This record gives sequence, structure tokens and C-alpha cells, in this order.
Amino acid sequence: MPISGPAGDAPLYEELAGQLEASGERERLRAILRERLVECGWWEEVARLCEGLIRERSGHGSEEKPLTSREIVSGIFPEAAAAVPDHVKAEVLASLRRVILEGRPRQG
Repeated sequence: MPISGPAGDAPLYEELAGQLEASGERERLRAILRERLVECGWWEEVARLCEGLIRERSGHGSEEKPLTSREIVSGIFPEAAAAVPDHVKAEVLASLRRVILEGRPRQG
């Protein structure tokens, strides 16, 4: 099934998500990703980003309401995503590619 534009991606995404879930690969990939992110120090970096954001926002006066988790996530997401090392992204993508190719019926 070819990938069309953004509007055509939803069925493909649902198919792949279902395939990953049914095969048990989703949990395996999540475990690998979690392990690699811990190994490379990404979790500590994200914790520092969160602490910095909270300090920055709460430093403007004690009368402000506390940040919600949604506000914290949206505040650090771009930096946190950019901080994921390329080798971790490549490993996860290679695993996804393998699962996708092995799960599709062979043509020909």
C-alpha cells in the first residue's frame, strides 16, 4: 500500500500499529527505546529541561498557578525530540522496517 499524503496516512498508521501490537513488537520496541535512551543519558537531559522550565516559569512570582504536565511536555518537546541521538532513531527505524517487511505478504 503506497503512502499518499497526510490525509492518506491514517489507515496506514492504523494498519502498522495493529500489526505491531498483534505481533508483540510494540512492547519489544518500546523496551529497546527506553533502554537506549537511559544508556545515552537522554532521560537525565529531559529531567534537566523540565526542571529548567519549571524554575523559569515559577520564578516570575509565587502567585502563578503550577504548570500542568501538558504544559511541561509542550514546553520541552522540541528540545527533547531533537536530543534523541541519531543512532537510537536509526536502530528503532531499522527494527520497524524489519517488522513491516516481514509482516507483509510477499508479492510475485
